[in-house]
Amino acid sequence: MNGRPAFVALLLGVARTGCASVSGPRDSKNNDPLEPINRVVFDANDAVDAAILRPIAEGYRAVVPQFFRDRVRAFIDNLQEPRIFVNNLLQLRINDADFTFSRFYVNSILGLGGMFDIALDQIKANALDYYAQFRSIARQYREGQLRAARGLAEEPQELVDPGAPAQ
Repeated sequence: MNGRPAFVALLLGVARTGCASVSGPRDSKNNDPLEPINRVVFDANDAVDAAILRPIAEGYRAVVPQFFRDRVRAFIDNLQEPRIFVNNLLQLRINDADFTFSRFYVNSILGLGGMFDIALDQIKANALDYYAQFRSIARQYREGQLRAARGLAEEPQELVDPGAPAQ
């Protein structure tokens, strides 16, 4: 009885392959009717890239220090946050939308238009606080387990609230 579902699934799979059909022979020479246009557009893009865009990009990298290039990249990344916010809303991911909106708001105002990611720095600081508090709780738990295993008297344990600010 246990092999019956597998047999039925195999039988249905085999029966389904009978419905498959092979298309007619393909003309490999005219597989893409827009190929001539695509080749012209590709060659034009390649020429513009080699003659104009690549020298500009290399000059930009040579002249502008890394710190300022990072600020420009952060500014451009910040401009994408409203699109991400709308996408999160459309997917009904409310917590992510809230996070994205908050990050955009904080970075646009305090981060000088998004050139500095103040929100991410704050998140990292909070994460480190939570991690330190978690390690403290884990250490207290291990010490309590060790004392119990050795039959030692319990000591009063301090309860640490992970949401409370570290002191």
